Amino acid sequence: TMVVKSGVAGSISASAVAICDCSPQASDQCTTSTEGVPDIGTGIADDTGVVQIGNNHVFRYTVKNQGQINLTNVKLVATLDAGLQFKSSTSASAAAVNGQKVEWKIGTLAVGQTLTFDIVATGTKSGELVIQTETTSDQTRLVRNDEQVNYVET
Repeated sequence: TMVVKSGVAGSISASAVAICDCSPQASDQCTTSTEGVPDIGTGIADDTGVVQIGNNHVFRYTVKNQGQINLTNVKLVATLDAGLQFKSSTSASAAAVNGQKVEWKIGTLAVGQTLTFDIVATGTKSGELVIQTETTSDQTRLVRNDEQVNYVET
């Protein structure tokens, strides 16, 4: 019997040789496969909490593959409260804007890979306005994060 613990998905090969005085040498080998477990970490944050109406505000989005297998078809959908207007992002993938929803097709995240980009928005009214993010991949359930910013009149 042999017990093996693997930290990554893939094949594990083993071979053994038994030698003793009372019988001929014996040897054998085997290969087994291990499956990895997916895990995704996400977050949306900002460095300032109060912004004047009309000024740009930067939210920082981060997604990390914390699992043992690649994550495919990673996608971010951000929903902005009424009064919060999308301006731009620093993402390598283009943003698809549909009203208050903005979508990024991030693609594949390799094991251990982290991707961070900024989302720039402007407040058009005063009050607490929220950006809600939902991240999905083929291997994980939907993950939701919210971030609130206070917009004030000048």
